[in-house]
Amino acid sequence: RIQNETLAPDTFRGKPLCMDQFKALFGSCRVPHEGQDVVCNDPGSRHVVVMRKNVMYYFMALWPDGTLAVSIADLVDILQAIVEDADNLNSDAQQEGNEGEEQKKASSWPKNAPVG
Repeated sequence: RIQNETLAPDTFRGKPLCMDQFKALFGSCRVPHEGQDVVCNDPGSRHVVVMRKNVMYYFMALWPDGTLAVSIADLVDILQAIVEDADNLNSDAQQEGNEGEEQKKASSWPKNAPVG
């Protein structure tokens, strides 16, 4: 309902609050650029990314038609599994999760960042 803007707005003292910021909460990421980073949004995003101990995990949260792919109980199970998995990784495995392009110094990211 957030994506198609049919969710009733929250209210404060009986007055509706602006819900426009919710568009940036889902399917969004910050892309580094020289001078100022840019927030990019993909309205077709259907997944959740969780980072635990420098390791990224993702799972599908919505089906292509926009309906929920996980229940609250599923979400609790998934998050518990992520915590357990990350806590059981040895430091070498966690370090492997840190290698690659994303680990360059932040100042060098904008030169290589995709425009979006």
